[in-house]
Amino acid sequence: MKKIVFFLLLILVVCGCTPCVPNNSATEHYRIWIYNNGNSDIYAESSYNYPDTAYHPLISTLTSNQDFNKICAQQANYLSMRDRWELIYDVNVHSDTLMIIITDAKLIEEGEYRYYDVQPYMILQRYYLSLEDLYFADWNIHYPPSASMRNMKMYPPYSSHHPEQY
Repeated sequence: MKKIVFFLLLILVVCGCTPCVPNNSATEHYRIWIYNNGNSDIYAESSYNYPDTAYHPLISTLTSNQDFNKICAQQANYLSMRDRWELIYDVNVHSDTLMIIITDAKLIEEGEYRYYDVQPYMILQRYYLSLEDLYFADWNIHYPPSASMRNMKMYPPYSSHHPEQY
C-alpha cells in the first residue's frame, strides 16, 4: 500500500512540475515558436520593456532554464506564458511591441559572467513585434530571419542577413 501511495505521489509531483502549455488555436495563442535555422545554439527570451532596448536578460536566468530558453541548431522551441499572448499584449505590453532577444548560447555558457546581464555583443538579434506581426508570422519566428519577416522591425535589420536581396 505504501508503494502505491508513493508511486501516485511521484506521478503527481512529476506531472505537476511539467509545464502544461495549451496548443495554439485559431483565436488563442500560448506559444511563440522560435526556429533556429542557424548552425549554433541560441537562447531566446521575451521582454515587454520596449522601447527600453537596454534590457538584457540575466545569464543565470537563461542558463538555469535551458529547457525553456535554449534552442539547439536546426531545432525549434517555444516561448510561453501562463496566459495567452493576446492577453499579455492587452495587459503588459503597453507599447504594443514585444521584444524577442536572441543570444549566442556559446558566449553565455562559456563566459565568466554567469550572473550578470547579457552584454550587447552577445545579442545576435532583437525582434520588435506587434501582435499583428505575430499573427502575420503565424506565431513562428525564425533566426536568422526568414524572407517573410523582412518587413518586421528588427535589429540588425533583415538586409544585413540577406544583402543580396537589397
